[in-house]
Amino acid sequence: MNTFKVFLKTLVLLCFVIVIIGCATKPKPNEPMDKIKVGMEEDDVRSILDLPDFWQSSEDEKEEVWQYCRNERFHPVNDVIVVWFLERKVTGVETYMNLGFGGCSMFFRNLKWENAPHRKKTR
Repeated sequence: MNTFKVFLKTLVLLCFVIVIIGCATKPKPNEPMDKIKVGMEEDDVRSILDLPDFWQSSEDEKEEVWQYCRNERFHPVNDVIVVWFLERKVTGVETYMNLGFGGCSMFFRNLKWENAPHRKKTR
């Protein structure tokens, strides 16, 4: 029984430390997002923001949308950067907020192609 109490106390302490560390992390600054411009190539975006945390591709693979978490683990509000591409060139950059405890990557939206900036311009 004494061993169980020690285990339980250790587990509670470990969970507390993980939550404190997660909440103490700072959101990523806006600066990299501000460097992304319409017309940039995918490789240029990758060199600034790295690989996307989540991506989608259209059936014909001419369109892509990349999503990046701006906040790190355990934030109840997470900012997501969205970069839209047509034929491997940026057509728009936007953000949205996710509400949900557990980290940004658990709550990415499945974005709709009709909302892509390059499709809105042709309407």
